[in-house]
Amino acid sequence: MQLKKTFDTDKSSEENGKWYDIGDNARIKVARFGNSKHRKALTKLRSPYKPLLLRGGQIPEEANDTLITESIAQTILLDWEGIQDEKGHPIPFSLDNCREALNNYKDFLDLVSQLSLDAANYRAVQQEEIVKK
Repeated sequence: MQLKKTFDTDKSSEENGKWYDIGDNARIKVARFGNSKHRKALTKLRSPYKPLLLRGGQIPEEANDTLITESIAQTILLDWEGIQDEKGHPIPFSLDNCREALNNYKDFLDLVSQLSLDAANYRAVQQEEIVKK
């Protein structure tokens, strides 16, 4: 097994995201979970809990879920096109609209999370093959 061929990733798409078609002429731009911007955001969001963590405590599960969702809104879901409200009106991409969508629609949050966590989506070899075609 060649490690580079098997595991090398495209750093640009990890940080800056890739577009994914999600159906009904909609698409989302998703960066990789755990990229440097995401890690910094999580550190900042978790900072109020630092004293608790230093004493060996844990962030309450519900609070941790909120922090993770907020970090995804800030650094993972980077843009969208074709997203509409229940009346078919376009919803412009903004941080507030992103937060609302992720908080109100668990399956949407799950989709964004799954795309961002799938290492294969960010493989360098995969990107090279697309460029060749």
